[in-house]
Amino acid sequence: MEKGDLSKAKALLDESAEMENSSPGIRDNRGWLYILQGNWEQADELFSDLIQKNPRFPEPYVHYAQVLIHYGQVQAAIDMLRRALEARFSNTSGMKQQHIQHLLDKLEAAETRLKTAKEIDADPVNVASGRMPKPLEGTFAAQDSEILEGFAARPSKPLKQKKRKQEDEEERLPNTDLTEADLQYIREHNLE
Repeated sequence: MEKGDLSKAKALLDESAEMENSSPGIRDNRGWLYILQGNWEQADELFSDLIQKNPRFPEPYVHYAQVLIHYGQVQAAIDMLRRALEARFSNTSGMKQQHIQHLLDKLEAAETRLKTAKEIDADPVNVASGRMPKPLEGTFAAQDSEILEGFAARPSKPLKQKKRKQEDEEERLPNTDLTEADLQYIREHNLE
């Protein structure tokens, strides 16, 4: 994904789809792909679920912060960056503490909040790869609002998704209803 070959990245992720639910790293990569493709709603849903599982590495938190910034949710993004700083950093991590701290500092300061949020939203490739966004020219008003104006509207979760989740939960429960065939088997084998 860092090299920009999204079709190859998608093919590799599709190959490993079976492991996606048990591997937060693969799941994060799927969300990263969604960000690079501009599939913000899918990324929002994926990272919202992934973050609830408290991954121990920083990337999902930074990626989710990007999604939240896309929707102008700057305070929620700040919270995600704080959580990213609490994660475990390794030599293989694409995210560095100083990079995340720099983004956090700029988003927390009213004087640089709007400009930084606009830069993050305008350059998802660099931010998702653990680099600073390209700077934007111009002047930006100081902003201390928790939700910024001029960003994409965050869609509300459709009822269809809620219903699908409910159906998924029901599918996980074993069926304990006894059929007539079950009752006959019990009688024939003296299991009453």
